[in-house]
Amino acid sequence: MNTRLISPVTDNIDKQRTYREQMGRYKRAMQEGLNFEAMLISYATIEDRLLSMLYHMAFRKNRKTLDPLKTTKSYYLQIVETYKAYDENTSLGLKSITSKMKIIRCSLKWVATTTDDYAQNKFLRVLKKQFEGMDIDGLLAALDGIAAWCKYRNEVIHSLLNKNIDSLEQELAEKASEGMQYARLLDAQERILKKGNCIRRSVNAPRE
Repeated sequence: MNTRLISPVTDNIDKQRTYREQMGRYKRAMQEGLNFEAMLISYATIEDRLLSMLYHMAFRKNRKTLDPLKTTKSYYLQIVETYKAYDENTSLGLKSITSKMKIIRCSLKWVATTTDDYAQNKFLRVLKKQFEGMDIDGLLAALDGIAAWCKYRNEVIHSLLNKNIDSLEQELAEKASEGMQYARLLDAQERILKKGNCIRRSVNAPRE
């Protein structure tokens, strides 16, 4: 049963139109001091870029669901289990922004430390190669920064009326801008990851 209250995008053209509109709205919000709106769009853009990374890693069945792709699920679990020490609370679920970041952290850690055990497996070989073209250290640092930024955002969203107004106004515009900077960094790294759709092609996964 579909419980969505707002219709999702239908194709890439619809997605591009939505993205352009929201980026325009973000710019207007920043110019006009509508910092709450700007922060909302920054957060949504960060989460969208994380989801896109997981899609291009072939860990998601398709763009419309958070369900794992059956073909790669065992490798996904193996990477998470191997590097659980890096983040012991990591789980398979992808509903929260925290869990999305944990899966990507574990994968980055795997790429940075794995030996040649992966070499006989085409999917793992291609996954590692694509990740090696990215700024792994920079992305790990960005994920740590996003985690701290999300704590600030959560305080704003969940306890706004209990915050000192002067303290809030002093940082809000800067934090909204900082969130979009993280989103753009993720976007740049995601472009490297998705190049040629190599990872999804390696397991004949549907490409949208």
